[in-house]
Amino acid sequence: MSNNVVYVDRDFEDVLPQFMDIKRKDVEKIKAMMKESDYEGISSIAHKLKGACAVYGFKVISELSREMESYCMIKDMNRIKEIVVSIEKFLDEAEVIFVDL
Repeated sequence: MSNNVVYVDRDFEDVLPQFMDIKRKDVEKIKAMMKESDYEGISSIAHKLKGACAVYGFKVISELSREMESYCMIKDMNRIKEIVVSIEKFLDEAEVIFVDL
């Protein structure tokens, strides 16, 4: 079993593929905003990621997104880049297990 196990409520099984696609698009938006040093925009998307990922059980991404918000406030683009890489990796490698909650 990988370190990227995510337990997701079975009620989300049908919508999870769409959710994952949207989160990947959010990451692409963040990457575009990084080129413009748009810290406010990055923070806004990170805030939404934090909440949505928590609801779906992606606690690691939720926590990383919270950190990203903090690094936006101090304009630490290097750390934001590292977090984006971690989020992308987690999305690509997540092992989803559906459970009854």
